[in-house]
Amino acid sequence: MVEAGGGRRHRMTLESGEHTLTLYAYRTGPLRTVLYYLLTVLTLGIFRLLLHWKQKWDVKFRMVPCYFDTAEFIYIVDNHNVSELQPVQRKRHAPLPTENGEMRIVAELRWFVYRKLEYVWIDEDILTETTDSGIFPPEITEGEWKTSSEIADSIPCRLLLAESEQNHGLDFTEIAKRMEFYGRNEIVVQLRPILYLLCMEVITPFYVFQIFSVTVWYNDEYAYYASLIVALSLGSIIMDVVQIRTQEIRLRGMVHSTEEVEVIRDGKEMTIGSEQLVPGDILLIPPHGCLMQCDSVLMNGTVIVNESVLTGESVPITKVKSFENVATPRVLLLDKFEFFR
Repeated sequence: MVEAGGGRRHRMTLESGEHTLTLYAYRTGPLRTVLYYLLTVLTLGIFRLLLHWKQKWDVKFRMVPCYFDTAEFIYIVDNHNVSELQPVQRKRHAPLPTENGEMRIVAELRWFVYRKLEYVWIDEDILTETTDSGIFPPEITEGEWKTSSEIADSIPCRLLLAESEQNHGLDFTEIAKRMEFYGRNEIVVQLRPILYLLCMEVITPFYVFQIFSVTVWYNDEYAYYASLIVALSLGSIIMDVVQIRTQEIRLRGMVHSTEEVEVIRDGKEMTIGSEQLVPGDILLIPPHGCLMQCDSVLMNGTVIVNESVLTGESVPITKVKSFENVATPRVLLLDKFEFFR
């Protein structure tokens, strides 16, 4: 759900799963930017450190409110009053899915990343443009932010059934466009550099206070006591950094799962890595079964699926093919951050 006004609006409410997000559009001001760097230099970085601790102050000081169609940053506040600032990324002449699942080239694609989900700006000009097949569902009338899975969710099942009956699959040009928009079918856990983790740990309020205290104690000739505090603080910082890095490595190992899958592309059966799957691919399930690396719609046949990890059901569930006579059917095609393992 989005408030009226589309791109010509500074504030927008967005329903995202179980959360209600309030979005605010901001851009940087030249005068404020110059003043920001000047104060940072004059205060030897203390002013920048305060804005780092209080992100709301950072937004108020450095940025000016604007409309979403010209925004450089999005300030996000969820229903638990947890805020986050994310930059708006732009790409010229990029592909965007249409209502029939095909990809078209738009003049500019804008998006931001929030909690591992990419929110794409669907402009009013694109939404109101008329073509033979239409661009997006007619109920959408104004510009808004949508995840790539929500965009793909508008594709009717009947179109996928028609593609399945042709038994041809996607051609390589279409695959390249979808790979550019959706990305690889994998969850990437980036390992942050050790130096970055150390800096983030040192500039927390507690350790900044410790640095100030140790400086005072050394000046007052409490050298032994100050040295002991320095040693304990360094040990604590190193332990925290090692623990964070260990957790990141463990998490990356848990979510990284790929295997070979059989698909139909350009009229031919081929074997590819599961990370190369894109929404709209026709998967061939082998007789001996396999581990599904994405959400999918069963187009033909019957399968037995073990969904206990997802639903807690104690026995496998039988799945049957989709029916063409379902009223206004929809299919959920998940983006690269929403594929399940």
